[in-house]
Amino acid sequence: MSITFDTREFDATLKEYMRHNKRDTAEICNDRAARVCQSAIKHTVKADREKIVRLLTANATMTATKIRVDRKTGRFKAGKALVQHTSGSGQNSVAARLVNYFRDREGLHAIHGKQLQEAATKLLTRRLRSIGYAKSGWIAALKQLLPWLPKKLSASSPGVRLVSSRGRATPARPGDQAFAEIVNEAASKYKGGEARGLEEVITEGLKAGFQAEERNMRVYIEAKLQKTADRYNAK
Repeated sequence: MSITFDTREFDATLKEYMRHNKRDTAEICNDRAARVCQSAIKHTVKADREKIVRLLTANATMTATKIRVDRKTGRFKAGKALVQHTSGSGQNSVAARLVNYFRDREGLHAIHGKQLQEAATKLLTRRLRSIGYAKSGWIAALKQLLPWLPKKLSASSPGVRLVSSRGRATPARPGDQAFAEIVNEAASKYKGGEARGLEEVITEGLKAGFQAEERNMRVYIEAKLQKTADRYNAK
């Protein structure tokens, strides 16, 4: 998954933060990358298991209008509306409809009967397994950065199962072009609409992580500037 959004404000604040911090550039990069991960974990939405089951197994309702022809005038007339309620485990459940919706988006023909019911069950199972997956990617990345941090951060989230293969990090090393990389690959095992939905969740969590850390660095900078001003005014 590759996502792009504007980080110019974060980058500018990070450069200013570095001017007010005596630590090594690589150490700062690793620290901020880890804190972005931690904030992304906090702000990434975790799906609710009961809500998923309730939504995907809900009875689908189809409404149709009976059309009849007036024998005297030959005109079409709308009759009584017909409402059909279907079983949540049947072919018209929300899960079943999503199966064929995703298939259509991928250029595949619709399926029916037992094949559709089995596909709907598999979709529900995948959705339940995906609970916490988005967070897990950031947790895995953060864990790889921990050995490079002078101060340990918490790399966990209540109710989230760690899947180490779904996230990774490249720590910054000392040098003129020091940089740290964090990667969340939680959406890589999904396809089509499911993958896109998870990518949106990951993106929003990461954006919130960057915004939260930009604010934290700004607080640090303002405190440093105030300390310098106080020291100057005391003379």
